[in-house]
Amino acid sequence: MVASHLLGNVYNANGRSAVPLQDAGVVEEGRDLVKQFGELVAVDRVTVPIRRGEIGVLLGENGAGKSTYLKMLNGYLKPSGGTIYYEGKETRFGSARHAVRKKIYTIYQSSALIDLFTVKENMALSFPTKSSSELRAMIEKYGKDVDLNTRVALLSGGVKQRLEITRALESDAKVLLLDEPTSVLAYEERDRLFKDLQKLGEEKNLGILITTHKLRDVIDYCKRVTVLKQGKVVLQKLVSETSLKELTIAMFGASEDFEEATVAGGVRADETSKILDVEHLVVRGTYVQTAVQDATFSMYKGEILGIIGVAGNGQLELADAVYGLRKPLGGKIAPSGPILKQGRRLKIARVAFTTDDPVQVGLAPNLSVKDNFGISLVDQLSRGPFVKWDALEKFSDSAIADFEIKCDSPDRTLRELSGGNIQKVLAARELGRDVDILIATHPAKGLDLHTTLMVYRHILGMAKRGVAVLLISEDIDEVTYLSDRIGVMYEGKLSTVKSKKDWTKQEIGALMTGAHMVSGAASAT
Repeated sequence: MVASHLLGNVYNANGRSAVPLQDAGVVEEGRDLVKQFGELVAVDRVTVPIRRGEIGVLLGENGAGKSTYLKMLNGYLKPSGGTIYYEGKETRFGSARHAVRKKIYTIYQSSALIDLFTVKENMALSFPTKSSSELRAMIEKYGKDVDLNTRVALLSGGVKQRLEITRALESDAKVLLLDEPTSVLAYEERDRLFKDLQKLGEEKNLGILITTHKLRDVIDYCKRVTVLKQGKVVLQKLVSETSLKELTIAMFGASEDFEEATVAGGVRADETSKILDVEHLVVRGTYVQTAVQDATFSMYKGEILGIIGVAGNGQLELADAVYGLRKPLGGKIAPSGPILKQGRRLKIARVAFTTDDPVQVGLAPNLSVKDNFGISLVDQLSRGPFVKWDALEKFSDSAIADFEIKCDSPDRTLRELSGGNIQKVLAARELGRDVDILIATHPAKGLDLHTTLMVYRHILGMAKRGVAVLLISEDIDEVTYLSDRIGVMYEGKLSTVKSKKDWTKQEIGALMTGAHMVSGAASAT
């Protein structure tokens, strides 16, 4: 059931849309759209009108259904229910290409440009008859001058976005859909993007809808906001009629303290036993020049340190740098105690690492489940140069049973397993190791509730045995359920790390979404 007290008169008593069908200002509208994937309802009767000359926004956490809704509007996904109206008429898109022919263009987080091609080659794919001078003039019309012979891979995220917007506008776009458009942009690029969108929307009568996690984007630039939570609309208003506090509560819930973990991490007697110092760490990003800026924190035996942030704010790069997958641009990572002598690199054998992308980092799809277990367990399942095969067999059988991994044999090739079971293999291996540090990045991603709670119990158990845990998460419930201390990352900067009891849900949500950066945030919250 939708939270009707937050919806004003947008939805009627049974939760269905009450927006008039005939609205001359609406260029496209998904009305009461539903999208199911098996038993999962990803979008549940959501209506969002896209109005000419305005920037509307879908706001919500990861997994709220924002991108799924967008993909139904652009023909990439077929709705399970509901109706799409375009220019006042009921419309069904056979494909994303069909939507493009209707002048509906989508710009995703990951650029659709071909990195190995030059700017000219990319633009010529859409405008094959235009000369170099015409292409240059077209680019300059919607953004700053770019050398046509520059390879796209060398351009910033902001320039890539402007090139994609240029392609859409020069193709007479009527609707522009942008999925998390600011996730890879520096502040100056974000400001430029939205000012351009506002101007172009008004000049070209363009309907614009973006998805975002960031309250700052909403408050500063957007006209109307729809908040999704677990696939449902929980708030839909003019931005001028809402507040940072209301938006934060809609996204994350009220600001009561969180329920303590069943097996509390808590303060331990040996918490003063420091095991790792990270000082003024600076890390290069994949899409931005600097993903982590001047991060400083310490880790202690038996303590879970939670670092939370919306995707793309530097927390994954931070974890990679601590583990050794990325070389820092500045600062230092100084292990101590039983790991290694001060000032030397971490000994990987004493650090467990669960990645958010196990197929790309952490596991070998062409090897068996048993061999994937053995990759990280050689140190504890060997005697000198000899592997104790019987011990590996025993570990494999036990891990498969404990984590309920669905495979008929540990000799089954990993790639034959489902995505959830592949994630279980990584969790079972890393959470079963004898280590000093655990770096857990989204440890329950892709897992059902039963397995999630199992993973949480293992993490809490490791902390209880004295393992120092660095938890990287995007989920407020997860980080507050597990952590002893919490820090929040926003645009590469780490907040002050504080005890869990010193945080509220609203404070964490405000920092995650950049509400603290908005002018007047203190009074608004």
